[in-house]
Amino acid sequence: MSRKSLTARLEFIWCVVQLGN
Repeated sequence: MSRKSLTARLEFIWCVVQLGN
């Protein structure tokens, strides 16, 4: 459960970072 949540969060953050860049 924690792992899945972490992965989803990382994906979201990565998306934001890509958009920011």
